[in-house]
Order: sequence, then C-alpha cells, then structure tokens
Amino acid sequence: MAQVQASKPQVECGQGLYDFIIPKLYRAREAYIISPWLSPETARLIIHLANHGTKIHLVTTGDTSNRSHASAMRLLGTGQGSRGTVLATGVLLIMIGIAFTVLSPLTLVLLAPGAWLIYKGSRVKARQVHPNLSIRVINNLHAKAIIIPEDGLVGIGSANLTTHGLHSNIECWAWFRDSELASRLVKTFQA
Repeated sequence: MAQVQASKPQVECGQGLYDFIIPKLYRAREAYIISPWLSPETARLIIHLANHGTKIHLVTTGDTSNRSHASAMRLLGTGQGSRGTVLATGVLLIMIGIAFTVLSPLTLVLLAPGAWLIYKGSRVKARQVHPNLSIRVINNLHAKAIIIPEDGLVGIGSANLTTHGLHSNIECWAWFRDSELASRLVKTFQA
C-alpha cells in the first residue's frame, strides 16, 4: 500500500448520509466494510461492487433476530445463521442420541454426525461466497467503518450500512486519509 499522508477529516452529521458514505466505495478496488447490520439494499450494493471487480471484505454479525440483516445475508449467499444452525443441529443430534438411547441403542449413531456438525460449525470464521467477496462474522461486533487501503482512506461513524442508517436515522460519519490508521484497522479486521 502506498503511503498516504494524513489529512484533515471530512465529517458529516445528520439524516441521509448515503451520498457522503457510499460513493467512495464505487471508486475502490478493495474495501473493508465493517457493519453489525446490513439491509437488503446494502447487500445488493455489495454484490454489485463485487461483480464489477471491487474486492470486498465484509465484517458483520450473525444476528438472525434482525429480519432485514438476515435477508441481506441470504442475498449475499451466506445462508445467514448457517454457523449457528450447524452448531445447534450438532448439539441437537447428540442430545437426541443420548436421550433416546434408553429406548433404542441405535440412536447412538446420531453422536458421530452430531460431533462432526459441531466441529464444522465451530471452525467457520470467514467465508468466500464470491471471488471478490469474503464475509467474516463476529457476533459481538458494534464497530462501523469502511477502509479503502489503496487510498489510505478510513470512514468511521455511527451509521450501520442499512437503509435506515444511510437514509433516515440521524448519524455521524468521518472520513480520514491516513495510511497508518488504514493498515492498523485492516489488520484488526482481517479474517
């Protein structure tokens, strides 16, 4: 990454920050997008960017209780909740296998697939769902940021990359041009 000198931040606060935040992504060759929640609108934007050659590293949550986020994750091809579903299915198979052994020793055969599912579910960290898109799920994530490494550009703010966060909520966002900060944040959020 070329060294970019730090510059004075550009800061906006208010409603409807879409035009302040999103256009920078259209010029990027690579971007790290960190947002606990996404909306289907943002998922379609990410797919569009990835299809047009932008390498996207998405860091988000696995929150399946948020319907909009779950829909966005399905659009991105992650089968949102797949890690949790795999783990839960594995635990369920083991519990059924143990609980029903009294009725039939054959239910012990459920232990092996249950253990395998738990193992597979616990190993999921980042998924490559498109050649230009990798997704990392961090369940306690609250940070909101965009990093464009080649420009040393870092955006940090309060807005989730959702329809409400970008269009209707009152939010604040700041863009910094600082290669050192960009490098540190990329290391923090790399899968």
